[in-house]
Amino acid sequence: MRPTIFALVSLVFVGFFARMLPHPPNFTPVIAMALLAGVYARPRWLGIAIPFAAMFISDIVINNTLYAAYYEGFSFFGHWGVYIAIAAAALLPILMKATKSSSLGALAGIGVGGATLFFLVSNFADWLSSGMYPLNLAGLLACYGAGVPFFINTLLSTLLFGGIGVAVMKMVDVKFGKLQPVKA
Repeated sequence: MRPTIFALVSLVFVGFFARMLPHPPNFTPVIAMALLAGVYARPRWLGIAIPFAAMFISDIVINNTLYAAYYEGFSFFGHWGVYIAIAAAALLPILMKATKSSSLGALAGIGVGGATLFFLVSNFADWLSSGMYPLNLAGLLACYGAGVPFFINTLLSTLLFGGIGVAVMKMVDVKFGKLQPVKA
């Protein structure tokens, strides 16, 4: 197996197991994984497929064991807004034309942008569909306000795990030579 494929597929397992272990709310490598896949995966659709695979597999396990009381019957997915937010975060490095040779500052900026985009999109979807907030500006602002503690965890985990992920990918590049784009 080529080192790039192995590293990217490993992201799915890391994302899955990180969600299975006890952790503070929203302190997982999922957004960092989406951003890394957006930078390193070719074709680009793999940048969305990799974090979706980790979320989908872990949602099946979590929603049908730990959160089974909240669902009627078997649940395949979590909240649709989270999947849209992950897709948006995975597209960010593509739109910003980030590559493996981007500076660490640029990649950190994309990490902050990805965490922020995830916060904005997922909370908007929650406001729109949860019924917990009135569908007006005050309700939207209340929803965003309630999400701030989760945003802080998302931002910190994205920067931490993103930094670790970039370091790992750079080590793979050094050990195995130039990383080759994944061809599906």
